[in-house]
Amino acid sequence: MVGMAAWDIDVAASSGIVAQTAEEMLEFHDVEKDMLAAVEAAGGACGSTGIKAALEAAHSDYLGLLLSNATVRATNACNGTAQAINWYKAGDMEMAARAQESASKVPQG
Repeated sequence: MVGMAAWDIDVAASSGIVAQTAEEMLEFHDVEKDMLAAVEAAGGACGSTGIKAALEAAHSDYLGLLLSNATVRATNACNGTAQAINWYKAGDMEMAARAQESASKVPQG
């Protein structure tokens, strides 16, 4: 565990950064919609069923998964960091250290 007793966290600033990051993360949903629309438009414009299928597969099997994983990781980071800040504010350094560790974990799956 990380020794947090020596930390000096600006709780208000840290909480503001987490809130701003979470708000910006919501834009991932718009990016997903825009990306899907672009793939569909390109597939329709190309005039080739093979290319259209390849574009759709690239989106569903790669690009969509990247964006989904980024969303999950960002959510985990925001939630874990907010938890760590709350525990720090409450003076529970052990729980803050645990929350900090969970914020950086990569989701399995």
